[in-house]
Amino acid sequence: MHLEAKIQERAVQDKEAFLISSPQNTSSHGGSSMKRILLPVDGSKNSEFAVRHVVNQFIQNSAMEIHLINIQPKLPRHIGRFLSKQNVQEWNQQKSNLALANVRRILESHAIPHSVISKTGDRAKIIADEARRLRCDQIVLGTARKNSFTRMLENSTTNKLIEITNIPIEVVSGESVSPFERWGIPTAGAGIIATLLGVILD
Repeated sequence: MHLEAKIQERAVQDKEAFLISSPQNTSSHGGSSMKRILLPVDGSKNSEFAVRHVVNQFIQNSAMEIHLINIQPKLPRHIGRFLSKQNVQEWNQQKSNLALANVRRILESHAIPHSVISKTGDRAKIIADEARRLRCDQIVLGTARKNSFTRMLENSTTNKLIEITNIPIEVVSGESVSPFERWGIPTAGAGIIATLLGVILD
């Protein structure tokens, strides 16, 4: 319950932050106010939901600076030790380019300028660090439709970001998960749980 309360509190704070227009929440470029957005992309449909949301915002107000970021996990040590540093970098870059491809096509189809960042490591920490380095006004995350209990069990990127950054986070809900996943039960164990429920009900 503590985590749920913290999430709700943060959501209220973020909403209030955007209701108040102040110079510290915008970046001045050539006399116009630019809103800097960091958009994490992982190649999923949820990322596309998020970018389409940002596109709609851009159409209404083009004073936006959009930064895409893809973060690849580090290779396990027992695998990485057999590869050269260059090979690992090339492998991660290829995976990053693939993950970014659809989102970039969406932005380019609307002639929306954007920058691209590729990193390797802890997703939440790198997003927070890059948002701070770029002095972003907002982080926009695409995520599956799950309840807060499920997110607590998964220790999701969203929850981690809430803990480590003060930059407002907007969560764009994407595709729904299965009923078992929605209640925090891994899909792999869904059959076992269903069987146990059947025994109990009988």
